[in-house]
Amino acid sequence: MFKNFAVINFLSLLFGIFIIFLYLVSYYSNQSINIYLTPVIVIACTAFSYMWCLPPSQITSKYFDPFYPGSLFFIFYLFYIIFSGSILWLVNDYSSRWIDLGFNYAFLVNQAFILATLGCAFFGLGLRAPININKGISIKNIFYNHKIFRYKDFKFVTIFFFVVGLIASLNILNIYYSTGDNILVFLSPRARRDAELPIGQLEVMLVYCVMWSAIFLSIISFYKKRKLPYIIIIFFTIIIVFVVTGKRSTILPILLMPLIYYHYRINWLNVSKAIRWAVIGVAIIFFGLFGRIAIPLLFNEVNLSDSIGRDFSEVAKFLLNSGEWNTFDMFIVSLKESEELNDLVGGAFKGFMTFTFATLSVLVPRAIWPEKPIFEDLGQKYFQHIENSTETVGYAVTVWGSGYQFFNIMGLTLGFFVLGWALKYIYYFIKPYNGYSGDVIIYGIIFWMVFQFLRFGTLGFTTLLFVQSMLIGFLSILFISRNILNKRT
Repeated sequence: MFKNFAVINFLSLLFGIFIIFLYLVSYYSNQSINIYLTPVIVIACTAFSYMWCLPPSQITSKYFDPFYPGSLFFIFYLFYIIFSGSILWLVNDYSSRWIDLGFNYAFLVNQAFILATLGCAFFGLGLRAPININKGISIKNIFYNHKIFRYKDFKFVTIFFFVVGLIASLNILNIYYSTGDNILVFLSPRARRDAELPIGQLEVMLVYCVMWSAIFLSIISFYKKRKLPYIIIIFFTIIIVFVVTGKRSTILPILLMPLIYYHYRINWLNVSKAIRWAVIGVAIIFFGLFGRIAIPLLFNEVNLSDSIGRDFSEVAKFLLNSGEWNTFDMFIVSLKESEELNDLVGGAFKGFMTFTFATLSVLVPRAIWPEKPIFEDLGQKYFQHIENSTETVGYAVTVWGSGYQFFNIMGLTLGFFVLGWALKYIYYFIKPYNGYSGDVIIYGIIFWMVFQFLRFGTLGFTTLLFVQSMLIGFLSILFISRNILNKRT
């Protein structure tokens, strides 16, 4: 895909200089000129990020890896910064339902696009920084042997996860049913909160077993001639998981992780196929969002035309203005009101430490620590600040929002450089491209967690998500590839 890196780097430098020039012009220009500058800035920022973040994904002269950290970062930036910002700019005409952009609204939007791209620039520098992985590889061998993958154990774990997850799911569905409401009403997060259902974290974790059974079953199906029975069971588990949790984040891993496995173990995906799968992922986000909103409304006998829209354009605008795509707005909130947000969390340093390490308390059972505080994510603080509410609802603030809030420009420069370097280190530490099954599945878990970190912006909440949904899958791979036996099965 990328052949002449010298030319690409030179073009990236030219675009970078051009973006700096655009920032200066925007800074010293009035509102009307800034409005004309916005499309130029969006195009320049997109082109720069494409040429700067994607080329490191060309790991050899022959292979471009769509699952390299630079690829994930660029796709995330494209949808959650450029696309989200374009909704604010084009669909809503520089208007946000979450923050008052003020008199200089066009300049603020332009500034946000450029500062987000500054983060891309330093992330790309981190991807190009040298690494030394010799010590890391020796540490990895302590936990598991990447050359061992016990297929019989893998099938046993798949069946075990399916049974345990199905029992946990049926138990939660029974709790939904006991309220007297239709169980599909609880696709709505608000309905689950308002009902105050007696569902513990352990039960939620056990539900994720059925998600993992679907992931593992998908991998097993790659080696079977008769795939239809597997497809039926996988589809059934997807329905169960979505109805029980109401989260699209439980559906996407069922598609993503087998795809990563297929890519590294069976047939390397080319760029066009990777783009097609990315589009499918975005479509799932949209349809999942629509289903989670529309189905509960239908069962509550609410007129969808009045709530969502009367035609396709109104429904599309409603979905585009949902919280799923307000990530650019949250970055602007951070740019404009970081001082107020830091006051809300007890200061920048305390806030950073809290939202990075406080979730480690989940490892301590409440039986040992009865007065253990309930963890609040940074996105919940944004919601409380914006909506003047105490509800336990959160927004996705992204690493751009949290980075700028806690560390200002240092967060968008040094912070993104460290992030790029760390993700490069992890990639070459795991070496999924070697095709060992254990490495590939573990890298799939890390890939999904990196996406969640980019989206929610704090290591603490990402840790919570890992413990809740990914830990059981991770431990199962350590068991399957355990270092006790030397023979390969």
